Amino acid sequence: MELITSTVDLQFPVNIVNFEELKQELSTRLEHYQGLVVTEDAIKDAKKDRAALNKLVTAIEEKRKFVKKEVLAPYDGFEKKVKELVGLIQEPISLIDGQVKHFEEIKKEEKRSAVQEHYNENVGDLSELITLERVIPEKWANVGMPLKDVCDDIDAKLFKIRNDLKIIRATNTQYEQNMIDVYLRAFDMSAALAENARLEEQQKALKRQKEQDDVRSEEQEAAQKIPVQIYPVPSADMAEQEEPATFNPKVKTIKVIFYGTTPEFREAMKELTIKHGIRYGSA
Repeated sequence: MELITSTVDLQFPVNIVNFEELKQELSTRLEHYQGLVVTEDAIKDAKKDRAALNKLVTAIEEKRKFVKKEVLAPYDGFEKKVKELVGLIQEPISLIDGQVKHFEEIKKEEKRSAVQEHYNENVGDLSELITLERVIPEKWANVGMPLKDVCDDIDAKLFKIRNDLKIIRATNTQYEQNMIDVYLRAFDMSAALAENARLEEQQKALKRQKEQDDVRSEEQEAAQKIPVQIYPVPSADMAEQEEPATFNPKVKTIKVIFYGTTPEFREAMKELTIKHGIRYGSA
């Protein structure tokens, strides 16, 4: 099938016969306007020249449009007929294209079903953790990727996931489930290990804080249990009745402050003061 056209002399390209002559004449006449400075006395002539030049431009442009229309007139009819023929051809192309796409969709669905069946047969204990969409290759539907390659890719990913989960469970950490949850987001073992380290360090920090809080609590409770002995200050009358104390150079009064004491230490100190008859009390 061939498109045959009649031989028509369209006289292309359209030529301006006196182009060089007209160009030379315009260049000579227009030199007058190069470097022209318009003054108040010459403003009237300048406006007249501008109007004349605009009129010349309009005339040339009108001629161009006329020639363009005349030249394109035969082509317009030719283009209309060509488009009509192309439209007729496009109709069966669209029908064939629809059939091809329908056939490809059927083959794609068949391939998808085969991949799903292979996945179901091999996912095993991972069925509750991952779906086919998580392990199927992105280009599985491409004709260039055979079904065997798709299944092999899935098998490799399932093997890696099983192996990684086995490693996580072998850590015997109390944060096993946290590690698994993080791992399954992107099948990233390093992220799972980092999560375990983060949680362990967090637990250690909480334990240290609790121990410090317990020590403070015990100290406060012990401080409240220490007996306070208050000795009355002798009055003037009592001083007259009491006999003067015998001076003993070996007996001294000292003030000692203990910090961060334990209940055991405080009990021992109490027994020691009682044993030696030493008076004690709070400040």
